[in-house]
Amino acid sequence: MTENKTYGINLKEKIGYAFGDFGCTLSFSLVGSLLQKFYTDILLLPAASITLLFLIARLWDAVNDPLWGRIVDTIKPTKSGRYRKWMLIFALPLGVSTVLMFMKIPGLTQKQYLIYAYITYILYGMLYTCANIPYGSLASVITTDEKERSVLSIFRSVGSGVGGLPAMVLAGLVFVTVTVNGEQITQMDYNKLLLGVGVISALSAFIFYLSYKWTRERVIPSAVTAKKQKMFS
Repeated sequence: MTENKTYGINLKEKIGYAFGDFGCTLSFSLVGSLLQKFYTDILLLPAASITLLFLIARLWDAVNDPLWGRIVDTIKPTKSGRYRKWMLIFALPLGVSTVLMFMKIPGLTQKQYLIYAYITYILYGMLYTCANIPYGSLASVITTDEKERSVLSIFRSVGSGVGGLPAMVLAGLVFVTVTVNGEQITQMDYNKLLLGVGVISALSAFIFYLSYKWTRERVIPSAVTAKKQKMFS
């Protein structure tokens, strides 16, 4: 089977494609800017335990990412295509897992909070992979035109850049200065944090949905092309 040559994708589809990285970054930027402080300031976890958690999660990502990429490439496509459907399926679970990471369940011991952090953080990483890996391959099935793919890459970069802004704004809102024993210290306001994370996570899921709706897979890869994609993924 040969590839279907495609040209002329419109602005709406370019924006829809950008929304994919916009949705990913909305979620991921929360982790990068606020999660570690949440662990230390709210859950009161030791820094060494947090470092070990991040290390174990990265080691698991090294296994999980290529494994999921292989699964996505081998499962038979549906009417929605090979890649877009996964963005739709995992949009809401990813949003929920993001909120769970930033929740403090009352009454747990420090050890139980650490176990909770391990479960929710690694779960989030797996769900992020499930949405992001298929998105990474989406441009190749939207168009075969190299110029259009270059334009899509630019839109993707814009989506990624804009997606990081809400987390930056939230980071500026959740820290408050209080006086303890005559000394001013900066603390994280948990209620503001949870509300902000909830809003951004819901927005992320909605943006993923729009990305699914506004894009279309036109290109049917040949067996040779699919093999090459696996070799270089």
